[in-house]
Amino acid sequence: MGCYASNLGIANSFYAELMAIILAVECVEQRNWRNIWIETDSRLASLAVKSPNLVPWQLKNRWLNCIYMMNVMNCMTTHIYRERGKLLC
Repeated sequence: MGCYASNLGIANSFYAELMAIILAVECVEQRNWRNIWIETDSRLASLAVKSPNLVPWQLKNRWLNCIYMMNVMNCMTTHIYRERGKLLC
């Protein structure tokens, strides 16, 4: 799709991974696309799709909206290992 950068302020890597997923899903929704495949090297972020209780309270409402959009779309989420991600670059 392309690249995106945003200042998240003070945040940890889990927060950044969740925001990346949220922004991607929102972008797909705005364009009325119906197919999305999310790959992340964060095991915790991939687990948060199935268990929203893992998400910090600051992102909870936006994350639940994201999950709703993902359920309406044809969405697949997969976890890839960091070593594999480096080979793809």
